[in-house]
Amino acid sequence: MTSAERGTLVTIALAGNALGNYMPPMFIFPRKRFNEHFIRDEPLESIGTANGSGWMQEDDFYTFLEFFRDQVRPSKENKDI
Repeated sequence: MTSAERGTLVTIALAGNALGNYMPPMFIFPRKRFNEHFIRDEPLESIGTANGSGWMQEDDFYTFLEFFRDQVRPSKENKDI
């Protein structure tokens, strides 16, 4: 997203389900390097990355998938899903 009044904004990747459960967001900043202080006031367990465009790229998507796996902890034994 961009705002004509404020410049470039941050991309956020979110995941939730119909029951209202959700996981912490992932922030993608339009910077060359990510610094941890970018997300210091964000929700607990949030993560962040950075790239030149600020849009989700292939590497960012893989990072999000790993983050999703760690948050959801899927298993083959869980047949209810």
